[in-house]
Amino acid sequence: MSAKRLSDLFNGSANLSALVAAARRLDEANRTLRAVVPDLAPFCRIGHVTAEAIVIFAASGGVAARLRQQLPTLQRQMEGRGLRAGALRVEVRLDKPRAALAQRPPHTLTPHAVAALRTLAATLPASSLKQALESMIGHHGDGATPGEP
Repeated sequence: MSAKRLSDLFNGSANLSALVAAARRLDEANRTLRAVVPDLAPFCRIGHVTAEAIVIFAASGGVAARLRQQLPTLQRQMEGRGLRAGALRVEVRLDKPRAALAQRPPHTLTPHAVAALRTLAATLPASSLKQALESMIGHHGDGATPGEP
């Protein structure tokens, strides 16, 4: 389907036209947020924009706290860029960190690190620390250092 035909489809339906307009407002609001708080931009996004309030979704409680500290300044800066609302609210939404965790490679130890942990565990008396180290060693391979058989 061509772009022209898609735009005709969106413009032909009042519901779809309203949806496209809302998506554009949300996209513009997110661009404004990224410009206003570039250091926090990867960890937050605009969730809702209405005349009464703009809701910012934060990826963690720490990010939410930093945003809340900056709310008066954020509101002024966003209004200066044409994004007006009665209030700014911040909510914690954990959907971004879960996606980031799914993409993160598993933690691995080098063979040298495993060998060093094995040496340390051998010097410890029977304890929960020794058991934890032995468990970690078991999860990370044989621990042979390069050049050893």
